[in-house]
Amino acid sequence: MKLAQNGRIENPLLPTGLQPPQEKTPSTLGHILSTRLTNGVIGLAIVLCLFAITQLFSSLFGINLLEFTIPRL
Repeated sequence: MKLAQNGRIENPLLPTGLQPPQEKTPSTLGHILSTRLTNGVIGLAIVLCLFAITQLFSSLFGINLLEFTIPRL
């Protein structure tokens, strides 16, 4: 059993060559905001496509998926 004598904690099951290069890590604020903005636009596009699909399904089959009602006996 090898403890962290050198100050680094390593997983003994993984090879040491799998460490990401240090110069490619996203550390700037501009890169982080750009990534958040890109992910937000993609998420908004997915939500709008799902809304359009539910509207198409509603008009084709006459079932409103956006209004949930529990039938009464």
